[in-house]
Amino acid sequence: MHDRAQACTPIQKVHKYAVQSAASHASVSAAALELDVAGMQRTSPIGPALEEPYAQAAEPARFNWEKQWYPVAVTDDLDPSRPRAITLLGQRLVLWRGRDGDWQCFNDRCPHRLAPLSEGRIELSDGTLMCSYHGWRFAADGTCTNIPQAADAKANAQACASPRACASPRPTLQRHGLLWVWAGGGGAVAALEAAATPPVLAAELDPEAEGLPTRTSDGRRAAMRSYYYRELPYGWDTLVENLTDPSHLPFSHHTVLGNRYDELAGRIELWPLPRAEGSSADHVGAEGRLAVGRLNPGKVQRRRFLFAAPTHIGWPVLDEQGTWEVTLVTYVTPIARGRSALFLSLAVAGEKVLPGLRLQFLLPGWFTHHRSGLVLDGDSVLLCLQERIIADQLAAGKGGWRGRNGYYMPAPADRLVAAFRAWLDGRGGGGPTSLSAGALPPTPERKEDMLDRFNQHTRFCPSCSRALQAFQALRVAAAAAGAACLLGVAAALGGGAAITAKAPAALASGAVLAAALFVIFGRFAQTYIYVGWDHPSNH
Repeated sequence: MHDRAQACTPIQKVHKYAVQSAASHASVSAAALELDVAGMQRTSPIGPALEEPYAQAAEPARFNWEKQWYPVAVTDDLDPSRPRAITLLGQRLVLWRGRDGDWQCFNDRCPHRLAPLSEGRIELSDGTLMCSYHGWRFAADGTCTNIPQAADAKANAQACASPRACASPRPTLQRHGLLWVWAGGGGAVAALEAAATPPVLAAELDPEAEGLPTRTSDGRRAAMRSYYYRELPYGWDTLVENLTDPSHLPFSHHTVLGNRYDELAGRIELWPLPRAEGSSADHVGAEGRLAVGRLNPGKVQRRRFLFAAPTHIGWPVLDEQGTWEVTLVTYVTPIARGRSALFLSLAVAGEKVLPGLRLQFLLPGWFTHHRSGLVLDGDSVLLCLQERIIADQLAAGKGGWRGRNGYYMPAPADRLVAAFRAWLDGRGGGGPTSLSAGALPPTPERKEDMLDRFNQHTRFCPSCSRALQAFQALRVAAAAAGAACLLGVAAALGGGAAITAKAPAALASGAVLAAALFVIFGRFAQTYIYVGWDHPSNH
C-alpha cells in the first residue's frame, strides 16, 4: 500500500514574497508642470512612438502567462462556509477555506467522476471539502480522506492513498486584501516556481515595501479603500487597453468623471517613463497632463499611467508639492476569452488629501460601489461590441487592430495604447495562449446582459448583497404600510367619518408617503441589479 504522504504532493506554504514595484516615483521639475495648450491642440503623427523603447528593449523570451500570480477574489468578500467557483485563463477552479484558516484552490473536478467540487460543501466535522456527488472528502493538501463507497476501512485507506484519489491543488497567496492563485498548475515544481516568483503588486499599497519613497513629507504611507470587484463581458486585453487610455474619460464618462464640452477634453500629452524607472521589460508606462473633472473645467492634472504585466495598472496623481498623493489602483485578471475581472481600489496618503477623497474610506461599500458601477457602465457596451468588431476583422484576415483596416491613431493621446499593444504583440506573444483559441462568446443582444450588475458584481459582494436585500425588504414593508393605511381610510369612511377628518386624512397621507417610499426603495434596489446607460441620452 502506498504511503499517503507520498501519494499527493502538497502545495508548500509560502510565507514571504518579495515585492515587485510597478515603478518608482521620481520627482519632476516645476517647468514640466506648465501646460502647452497649443501643443496639445495640434494633431500630429504618433512618432516617435511611445512603443518603440519598449519594443526594442524587450527580452527575446516570450512572457510566460501561466507561470504568474493572478488575483481571483477579494478575501473579505469570500464566504468561508462554502466553496466558490472561479475561472482563470479558461481553467475552472474552486476556492475553499479549511479548518486551518487558509484559502485553498483546487482544479474544479473530483477525481472520482469529475463532478465539480465547487458544488460541494465544507464539512464542519473535520474541515474537509466534500464532493456533493458521492461524498468523497479532501484535505487542504488535496489528499482524499474518505471514500464512502469503499467496502471496508482497509479498502477505504488503500483507495484514499492512491495518487489517483487526490484533488489537484494550486499555490495560493493573500496579499493586499486579495486572494492570489498561481496559474502554472500544481505539484512540487509549481510550488517552487510560485515561491520564487513574487506577485506584481501596487507599491502604493504595500507597507512592507523596502527602498520606496514615502508618499508624504510626514512619512505616512497610503491607506487603501475597499476593493470594487466586477466581472466584465469583454477580454483582458480590451480592458487593459481601456485602462491605458485616459483620453476617453470625458466622453465615455460624461457627467460622472469628466465633461465632454471641456475645451481640453480628450487632449493629453504623454511621454515615456525612462527605462530606469520601469526596470522590467514587462512594464509599460508614461507620464502625462490631462484635463479632468466635471466640476473644474480646464483644470489640468499631472499623472502617471503604469501597466505591469500581467495584472497591475496604476494611475498616480501628482500634487502641487511634487509627491504622489492619490493613486487609482487596478488589477485585471483574464478569466476566459471575452471575459475579464477588475479589482478597483483607491490609495491615498497624508493629511492634505481632499476631504471628499478621505470620506470615501468612511462610507460603506454598498454606497461607494454604485459610483464605481456607473464608471464601468459607461465603457461596457462600447468595449463589448468593439471586441467583436476586432474579432470580425481578424476572422476576415484584416489584421485586427493593426493595418489599414485597424486602428487609426494619429493623436498623442493614443501613444500608451500603442505601447501596450506593441508589448502584447511582441514580448506578450499576443496574450495568453489558452485565451487565443476558439470563438468569443455570443454577442449579448440586450444592454441588460452587458450591464448586468447583479451577476457581474452584487452576487460577489456581501455589502451590496445585503443592501439589495434590505431595500427589497423595505419596499415590501412600504407596500404593506401603504395597504394598511388604505384599509384604515376605507374603515374610517365606512364608519361615517368625513374624508377631511383628522384620522382619514392622516391615513391617506401615510398611504401617499408609503407609495413614494415604495418607489424610492425600488430604485435603490435596482441599482444593484441593472442600471441602464445610454450615451445618446447622457446630456
